[in-house]
Amino acid sequence: MAILHVDDQPALREIVSQALKAFGYTVVSAEGVHAAKLALDGRDDITGALLDLRLRDGSGVELYEWITVHHPRLAGRVAFLTGSVDANGNQALQATGCRILSKPFEIIDLSRLAAEWEGAASDALPVAERRTGDSANWNPRRSLVAVLRNAGLRPPDVEALREVVCAYVNAARLAGEPYSRLVVDLKEAMREAGLVGHTPTAEERALEETVVAWCAECYQPAERAG
Repeated sequence: MAILHVDDQPALREIVSQALKAFGYTVVSAEGVHAAKLALDGRDDITGALLDLRLRDGSGVELYEWITVHHPRLAGRVAFLTGSVDANGNQALQATGCRILSKPFEIIDLSRLAAEWEGAASDALPVAERRTGDSANWNPRRSLVAVLRNAGLRPPDVEALREVVCAYVNAARLAGEPYSRLVVDLKEAMREAGLVGHTPTAEERALEETVVAWCAECYQPAERAG
């Protein structure tokens, strides 16, 4: 069984795919409406769909409406991921009755949705016990540099970069990575990705400080002592 994730940002597709795979789920990633339709028509194992609201070749709502006609069994297993501030005022979106998760979202929320869609009980065991050994599949350094490279050109797309950092921090935290290690990894990864030079400029230093601040914001305060 697989989860479809549709987003036009390669960085977010990568981080969601790696994180959900760490919980034992198969993820089918699509960059837009057309690619998602091909995936849905070509597979019979997709049990739920995570749709970005705004896509380059259409919208998540339009894709949802297509799903209700061509794959009606999935209509009740769709959730929207959006960073739009006006999501609550989007009547077409509200009319779907689907769940709406705001960016930056918690990876644990996505894993719970996937578990629900795959028939898991609502009172499932904690993540550490539910899928024995899965967390070992999440290597905090495995894809971070590639993800940061995909986040945008220098100067980077700050909004996209923040979403990537927060999604990464949430996933790595759930896998047991301590806060102090995350800060070190993020700094090193930014240098490897070319976002910060070995002798950083004032602008690059400010960007690094901003990323560390995002890390602190997305990492639960009670757990920062690590």
